[in-house]
Amino acid sequence: MLKYAFGGNTPEEILQFMIAITNDAKHITLTRSKTKTSVTMFGENVFAIRINSRTQCLDTSNHIVLEYVERIVGASQTKDIAHIPLMVEEESLTQIESMVTEVYEQ
Repeated sequence: MLKYAFGGNTPEEILQFMIAITNDAKHITLTRSKTKTSVTMFGENVFAIRINSRTQCLDTSNHIVLEYVERIVGASQTKDIAHIPLMVEEESLTQIESMVTEVYEQ
């Protein structure tokens, strides 16, 4: 069964999910521009949120996330960019939480 990997399918829900995992509302924010919305941790854009009619995922070149691509069902990698889907199989949820925690701690 598919579940929302990051607590939902809106940037705000994704942000709240990451804040809940890290317990840090101060250093995790949304950054919006005309062309993209990103999750920022400690001032660094970590995840680009890509939600459109064909795709719902988070994109990142963070090396820690690249290590999780094989462990998350439905995740893929293009060159040095990891694509983590917003909807994943239930067994991938613990990997998602571990990934977010590890990226935050980095």
